[in-house]
Amino acid sequence: MLTTIDEDRIAAAVAKCEETTSGEIFVVLAEEVSKYREIPLAWAAAVALAIPPIALSLSIGPLVALASDEWLTGQAGGLPLALGFAVAVYAVAQIVLFLVVLSIVHIPAVRRPLTPRVLKRHRVAKAAHHQFVSIGARAAGSETGVLIFVALADRQV
Repeated sequence: MLTTIDEDRIAAAVAKCEETTSGEIFVVLAEEVSKYREIPLAWAAAVALAIPPIALSLSIGPLVALASDEWLTGQAGGLPLALGFAVAVYAVAQIVLFLVVLSIVHIPAVRRPLTPRVLKRHRVAKAAHHQFVSIGARAAGSETGVLIFVALADRQV
């Protein structure tokens, strides 16, 4: 994550700041605080539920206009079969869309930008709070402490 030069620079900066205060300063670098496993599921469900009705609404108008001129009473018997086929195609389209979007958004480079900032902020704040409590339980002799928590993959401090 960091080179030894970077670690030495951070340690020197913390030591310099601690000279002027009675508190302790802790720096924690976390690569990733959460895998955000719900994000691929949410995007896959949203796309699978939204795209087929939109596609259907855009394509049904021309089909209805074409069918209304050619519709005969004898063709009404085929309606249940055609309707069942249409529902099956609709369901398969939703399943395929769900699986494709799920597999694409599961890639970390795609998932990170699609994760809402508010969720990232919440998870990073929660992780920082846990770190602060953990450090506070170990710190002895100091009533004041400062935690600088950096989540690199989430780009949050």
